[in-house]
Amino acid sequence: MDPSDVVSAKSQRLDASAAALVARRTYGFQSIDGTRMGWSSPSLTKLLQTLTSLHDDHSHTFCVSSFYPFRLLFSPEDSMTVSERIDVFGGTICLNPTWTPTQWLDVLQAVTPASMDALSRNQTVLSRGLETLHSDTTGWLPNNTRIIRGYSCSSAEYHGCVLRMVSYTNLLESDDVGLIRNRDTHVVPVANVTTPTTTEDITIPIVIESPQSCRRAVVTAQGSIRIGSGMDAHDIGSGVAQRYPQAITAKRDETRKLDQVSVGFASVQNRFRLERIRKMEHSIVTTDQIRDCLDRLLELGDIHEHEHEH
Repeated sequence: MDPSDVVSAKSQRLDASAAALVARRTYGFQSIDGTRMGWSSPSLTKLLQTLTSLHDDHSHTFCVSSFYPFRLLFSPEDSMTVSERIDVFGGTICLNPTWTPTQWLDVLQAVTPASMDALSRNQTVLSRGLETLHSDTTGWLPNNTRIIRGYSCSSAEYHGCVLRMVSYTNLLESDDVGLIRNRDTHVVPVANVTTPTTTEDITIPIVIESPQSCRRAVVTAQGSIRIGSGMDAHDIGSGVAQRYPQAITAKRDETRKLDQVSVGFASVQNRFRLERIRKMEHSIVTTDQIRDCLDRLLELGDIHEHEHEH
């Protein structure tokens, strides 16, 4: 790549970042995400400038003076209704970048103080719920797990699943209830339910996915345990307990691979004199694929160096 092209590309990225900052401050969004569209920096800059101009011309028609703490997400998703684009569980406002400013305006004008109140209430409930689960002392979940939302799970599904898990935890912690009910309505004493624990410095993510993509607990190659948001809490607890040893093994293997990738990053940066190497956010590329790519780059560097010597 010509050095002038590098300078130009860097300048264009700075322009896009500046346009995003202006739009974010103008509307009061917590953040603006347009990285998933794959647009060029100049196109993204123009898009954000159009958004800012829309506020300048129509802010007097908005029901709120600031959209904080909502985050703005640009997505080509075109099947959602206006109300569905205002996510009061996940805290996002979704706009289609191919729409006209008038269509954007329909969504922005639908954000009301009630939307803000619902978002604040839902975030508080979710935060407290996760805190309850992560500090659980009943032992129905391993003591080194972290609950997160998967890509296929909607924020509403995630919210509902977490609250069911919290209700289950509260049931176990109550003084007068010491029984766990399974789907066959048989009862099992809490004392007989064992969940593995570990003293290792390893955290196992419990990833909640949509009911369509996950119906039972499964372990990923990265050491996460995937569960479906439609599963009841008893099935979640038993599934996690069964898959936990496998997850620990996979997590150790993934940690070893990540260490190798870090070494590979440093080697490739040094060989090709690169400023940095990073994995794109929300990428589905696996650690094995990254490691193979780095190995091929180093081999390419060796071949190039050999050709110059001869």
